[in-house]
Amino acid sequence: MKIIACGVLAASLAVSAFADVAFSTFGPGDSYIPTGGYIVGGNQNLLLGAQFKAEASGILTSIEYATTTQTRGSYVVALREDVADEAGPFITQFIFFAPPAGNPPGIVKLNNSLTFITLTAGKKYWLEAHGIGDGLDSLWHFSDQPRLGRTSSEGAAYNKFYQDDQLLPAFRVNVVPEPASMTVLGVGALALVRKRRKSA
Repeated sequence: MKIIACGVLAASLAVSAFADVAFSTFGPGDSYIPTGGYIVGGNQNLLLGAQFKAEASGILTSIEYATTTQTRGSYVVALREDVADEAGPFITQFIFFAPPAGNPPGIVKLNNSLTFITLTAGKKYWLEAHGIGDGLDSLWHFSDQPRLGRTSSEGAAYNKFYQDDQLLPAFRVNVVPEPASMTVLGVGALALVRKRRKSA
């Protein structure tokens, strides 16, 4: 019984140790540029998108992005497929109230509870942010890292267009290994515990 308990503990520690970042533009200590960013919402109801290539595979656990709200409203952050270097079908989206206007710049964390949403290392995706209606006026802050990429922009007065070699906004996409990988980790941890017990 003790062996099983130790195995479960070791497996859980192994899984948490292997939680990974699929993509991030934050600098050391979650740094970013707090004095500038892309406008989201505003009088043109601007939508901003950023393309990224996943650097790890796993189940999506959360998305984090740096923002400041100037006029509070409803906010949408969407994860989309990439189709020929353009934003494709929606994978999932988060709808919520933006932080209160006047708050200092901060990082918002959006937790995902849908275990079937997985990202694949080496595959491209899009992260988009926009307001609902005309109420939201906010900034999606620039990254302070020298990572340039492809962005999209769309507004009430113009259609969506894409630009390469743009400064990416500050965001992070977090994943954990899929269940099959977790099982392998757990079995390996249990075997290690048993081996140590036999040699003791």
